[in-house]
Amino acid sequence: MLSICIPVYNTDCSALLDLLAKQIAQLEETVEVLVCDDFSTNYTQENEAVCQRNGFSFFKNKENLGSISTRIKMAKSSRFNWLLFIDSDMMPVHNKYLLNYIRNIKSASVVFGGYRYKKDNRKTQLRKNYGISREEKTANERNQKPFKYVFSGNMLIQKEIFIKIIKDPSNCYAYDLLLGERFNNNKVKLLHIDNGTFHLGIEDNISYLKNQMNGAKLLRAWFENDEINSDHNNLIKVYKILEKMYISKILFSPTLKLHIIIRRILIKFGGPVVLLDWFRLYHFVNAK
Repeated sequence: MLSICIPVYNTDCSALLDLLAKQIAQLEETVEVLVCDDFSTNYTQENEAVCQRNGFSFFKNKENLGSISTRIKMAKSSRFNWLLFIDSDMMPVHNKYLLNYIRNIKSASVVFGGYRYKKDNRKTQLRKNYGISREEKTANERNQKPFKYVFSGNMLIQKEIFIKIIKDPSNCYAYDLLLGERFNNNKVKLLHIDNGTFHLGIEDNISYLKNQMNGAKLLRAWFENDEINSDHNNLIKVYKILEKMYISKILFSPTLKLHIIIRRILIKFGGPVVLLDWFRLYHFVNAK
């Protein structure tokens, strides 16, 4: 009935696997678990041992393919028509996490449970603050703008829809933005429920800012290629307003050096999130 797919890269997911095993034992439905190691250098033996103990399928890539290509590989290897993708750094919030998904398995083509965040230290405060502010939303809030809150690290999806939508094996940061746009363009029915996972693999402030910079540049490329609808992205909306006022190049001029000051503030204090918005917009404007 259900194939749980967990891509792993240098993450100890033994606690997640043991928790899933306990929940599967309480179900009447048939569930398989696929764990694919993406050419890791750490925790491979530990994860494989837990899979063997719980009767899960474990296999390894012969080279690092990235998360998107690894998901495609697992989807094609799965036995069932419904796929539950869980990132290896996630941990279900509810003790009936799998049952909650199964109860909604025919409600839509794609079902999202949402993300939750725990308290963290200052070195990783920026990612946590962003997650709480922009991602940690109730199902009711997310259903009002279903294509905006696409978080594939906790996603139930029909196999045929996944294979149809995920054609590009690109493993780029911020891929969920593009995925939401593809769902929208293909008129895929989405449902958001309150069935969250704690996002535990939090990047430090420096790494997160680097990823946000790269993500802003990718977003600009997608925007230029008409792959992203500006109505579904607040950063692009603001950019278009500033462009109409002919002030975007003035506000985000590299000669002002504001991006350097703001970067230092974000690294040291982990916020505020509004400065992160400015930082992302700066790199979006200056992507070329």
